Amino acid sequence: RGMELHHQCAIRCGVSPYRILAWVERSTEREEAVVRNDIRLLSLFLTTTSHPLRDRATRALVLRGEVCPELLFNEVLHSLAFDDPYVPERMLAAAYGVAMRLWADPRGDALRSAIVPFARTLVREMFVVDAPHATRHALRRDYALGVIVLARRIDPNAIASRQIPLLRRPFAQLPSPFVDHDQITDADVEDARRAMHMDFANYTLGRLIPDRGNYQDDHIEYQEVRRQIARRMIDLGYSSADFNTADEVIVRSQSPTRATEGGKVDRYGKKYSWIAFFEMYGLREDLGLLGVDRMEERTSDCDIDPSFPQAPLEWVPGLSDVFGEAPIAKAEWLSKGPVPDYNHLLMVDEVDGLAGGPWVLLDGFILEEGSNAREAFTFLRGLMMRPSDVQRVQEEVAKSEYLGNSQIPEASDDYYTYAGEIPWSTRYAGYSRLATGRARRHVSPVLHRFQGGRWRDSGWIEVPVHRWAWEGHHSSLNDVSGVEFPSAALCETLNLVNRGATFDLWDETGKQATVYREFKIADVYGNSHLLYMRRDLLETYLARTNQEYVWIPWGERTLNHREFDRRSLDDDVQRALQDHQNTHGRLIQLKLLSS
Repeated sequence: RGMELHHQCAIRCGVSPYRILAWVERSTEREEAVVRNDIRLLSLFLTTTSHPLRDRATRALVLRGEVCPELLFNEVLHSLAFDDPYVPERMLAAAYGVAMRLWADPRGDALRSAIVPFARTLVREMFVVDAPHATRHALRRDYALGVIVLARRIDPNAIASRQIPLLRRPFAQLPSPFVDHDQITDADVEDARRAMHMDFANYTLGRLIPDRGNYQDDHIEYQEVRRQIARRMIDLGYSSADFNTADEVIVRSQSPTRATEGGKVDRYGKKYSWIAFFEMYGLREDLGLLGVDRMEERTSDCDIDPSFPQAPLEWVPGLSDVFGEAPIAKAEWLSKGPVPDYNHLLMVDEVDGLAGGPWVLLDGFILEEGSNAREAFTFLRGLMMRPSDVQRVQEEVAKSEYLGNSQIPEASDDYYTYAGEIPWSTRYAGYSRLATGRARRHVSPVLHRFQGGRWRDSGWIEVPVHRWAWEGHHSSLNDVSGVEFPSAALCETLNLVNRGATFDLWDETGKQATVYREFKIADVYGNSHLLYMRRDLLETYLARTNQEYVWIPWGERTLNHREFDRRSLDDDVQRALQDHQNTHGRLIQLKLLSS
């Protein structure tokens, strides 16, 4: 109803919410009264069921909150009493977004001053016994806890020690918002059940019941949970009499393209379903009912990344011409073409104009395109290993026909960690941490293969990188993905921190520690990337772990993907590919300063 009144006001004034958003996004105004009014107006936009509008309003709140964090925090506290759960949910998201951007940034003094009292108030308002705004809502509580964790990083005494146990599962002091299932009949909740359409009821609600199969509607526990969610929707205020007309208009106005994930407008029935779903998700997570493999992972329906990372910066390094003197004919290119040489990129004094090196390449991928559909890709893999393994691995690499298919262990992926949580949060590489939250090293066998009736490998290596693989379908404002960072063990050992909305990291002295850049050469499919770390930091880690550092550049001379789509490759081309005549790989060892 609040959003409906706001839309009526906007129409009468001749002002579109998107015009207001555009104005706020461009604003450089820093006067407190103006910023406060911006935040209050933007908070009303959060009631909408339009994904693009709600996401843009959240990002605008983050931008205005960066100007004056204390004002945003105050408005967040006021929003906790708002009778539409969509508002406090995204207001808390904006607060966490600002905290992630600024907690370790030199520009973040105002944030660091305001976050500790804000976190203490959140504990009183949301987590203590009889807290007035206690919630089991998975997203709302997650955002609040993220703020509290950062406050404690800034000030370890931010939260009283007696309150710390209240901030972790099972949150026994928090009430359940759900009526016991045995007190609900299907007839009681039929109105709300009809608002849950088939896909949501089957796939989304189905994720709450680990042992239920798709479309297994006779599953007893599923039936009980679904009744509880439907009853909660009614308790929140849903009824078909109030919302059916509006929902019919929304459904009719949706085109197939606008109805895709991240760009659609939900029915109000769907909105109430989502609110109740996240409350049930949080409750079942607390009780350990989501399955062992889901307990430490953020829900896959996590909606947005409130740190709103910017697109990676672009930098094209100097590259030699791979194709200039190379054969033009496809088969000859594959079998006799040159091996791309990127040795000059493995260690450099400067990256994208940034001095302070030498900078050592942790990981890279380069894809180049020539005429006549010729392409070449190369993985520039940096690895750490025991000194005793280096020679044996080098010999095995030289004998190997093909180094793909994870013969060289690859970076693991994070799908639901926010970019602003890297590298400080235990969410980052959370599944590979100890029970204490400490990061484990990513150590795996190299050239692992079945030979002579048993599995053999050539040694063990540590992978120095971890991939942030956020799923871009959550929001059109969060479409960045596939970015590589130093591994959690590297970051933890070297005390690295993030800043702003970038993908670079800094050390504890304030000096830049890593540089991540992407680039695109010609009209090839996919981006190339390079991730560098300062050599002195890498050497510190190698000394502490008694390891050597090597690179294994490997790749293929190949053809444009359209050539393979035609399925009419010449016999010579097919033979070159089948016999791996187009592959290349070798091991290069970094000579340490201490060597």
